[in-house]
Amino acid sequence: MNLRFAAAIAILAVALFGFSGKGGEPSPLSPVPAGIYRDAISQAEAVSQTMSSRDKQILAGLYAAAAKAVAADGNLTQPAIGTTAKLREFHVAVLNFVWRGYGDNLPGKYPALAPAVESAMKRALGDDVKALDREAAIRTLEALAWAFR
Repeated sequence: MNLRFAAAIAILAVALFGFSGKGGEPSPLSPVPAGIYRDAISQAEAVSQTMSSRDKQILAGLYAAAAKAVAADGNLTQPAIGTTAKLREFHVAVLNFVWRGYGDNLPGKYPALAPAVESAMKRALGDDVKALDREAAIRTLEALAWAFR
């Protein structure tokens, strides 16, 4: 399975499940994060307070679907997302398709957003290229979904 196919799965999941309900309400797809994951998303949670309900809803659905896609990818014989570098590639691909494409959001709409999400990923997963701790990646993506609830 290649990275584009994994991104397509995430996009499909967002299209099917991520945009029902009102922005700003907790989603059953995004459990309340704890420990390091709760700490990691503090900046993202603060940025979410400056965002429109629609944009929060898009990101909450995007990250919930991405967590499910990363989990499903781990069940494959040859996972496409096996390193932190591949997770970053997947993350960028999904953001380009959903946030910029479906959401029609231009880069820089929320200047603090990218640094906040990057900070969350680095704090939870580290900054080195290494084998993916899939459970940590899933929990980080779920925490980001919760931050944009």
